[in-house]
Amino acid sequence: MANTQFIADLVSRVDQLLNQHNALQHTLQQMSAQLAQAEAERDTLRTQLHTQQEQHHTEQAALATQLSNAEAERDLVRALNGELAAKNAALTALVADLESQLSSMSTEHDLLRSRHAAARARIDALLDRLHKNTFPTSDSPRVID
Repeated sequence: MANTQFIADLVSRVDQLLNQHNALQHTLQQMSAQLAQAEAERDTLRTQLHTQQEQHHTEQAALATQLSNAEAERDLVRALNGELAAKNAALTALVADLESQLSSMSTEHDLLRSRHAAARARIDALLDRLHKNTFPTSDSPRVID
């Protein structure tokens, strides 16, 4: 009977070990599934990170291009501003010169008008004298040549 009890205990112990083995195998399968899921999530995250890094690099390149274009535009505006300032100075000097010439011509015009008026008055006086000499009136003295 001692052998029967020993065999029964041994069978019981083997059953117990098999149950533990099955439980451990089930736990191992669950953990393997969890590990596979974690690795899949890791791969997804790596792909997302890689995509984001590529997008970041593309955005950085675009911003660098925009910055370069903005700097070129700024330099162009500065150059044009310098040219406009030089042209403004030249035009200001030209306007001052033209105003001076206009003032001088106005003075000359006024002088010529005055001389014209004086000459006209002399001509009118001469015409009057000529008219009186050519067509004398009864009370005007006759000039005999």
